[in-house]
Amino acid sequence: MGSLIKWVGGILAGVIIGVAVWQFTEGRRVPPPPPANGPTTTAPREMVINLSASPPQLARGGRTNISAEVLAAPGSPISGARVRLEVGGGRFTQTGALSVTGTTNPFGFFASEWQCPPGVSPGYGYYFTATATKSGYVEKSQRILLRVR
Repeated sequence: MGSLIKWVGGILAGVIIGVAVWQFTEGRRVPPPPPANGPTTTAPREMVINLSASPPQLARGGRTNISAEVLAAPGSPISGARVRLEVGGGRFTQTGALSVTGTTNPFGFFASEWQCPPGVSPGYGYYFTATATKSGYVEKSQRILLRVR
């Protein structure tokens, strides 16, 4: 009989506590507490830019394709990254300006044609900068020098 009373007493105590919690929260669902070490976040991943010009040298007034390949650190292509190409002279034929912006294709490439000014001296160099951005990745820039022959 004593164990039955303890058992019934335990059930009643559980019900009373449950009713008290229900009344305290007014029936709302209470979210679980955050993890002891705080909320978890994913750190942005690194990316790599391979910037190239084809042909790598050109004559005054000539044209070359400036190509940016954007890869995840292990070497897999990053599709849909925003790439901005900039240079201090000449013009990108796509925009007629010193810069052009686009998105990488499924293979991680973005390219644009650039035209060298006709009056520049042989041996003069142009620095091209590619800057790539994409959510979840650290912004990355790469620079190359293109010489006029």
